[in-house]
Amino acid sequence: MELLPWDVWGVQPRPDSALNEDQLALFDRIAALTREPDTSFSELRKLFAADDRLGVPPVVFNSLRNREEAI
Repeated sequence: MELLPWDVWGVQPRPDSALNEDQLALFDRIAALTREPDTSFSELRKLFAADDRLGVPPVVFNSLRNREEAI
């Protein structure tokens, strides 16, 4: 699903919010897995399927317009 660069949802912090330890750990794990996505593809799919924070919900926060919007 193609989204706009200012759309925020799930594990992403809103503008001017700091990342917490849980978010940092998850982003570090994703970064490590995507270094060689061909060899980590099945693990990446499992991670994205298992963690609801990574899926795109029907409503996201548009940080440019400072409001929630339906996809």
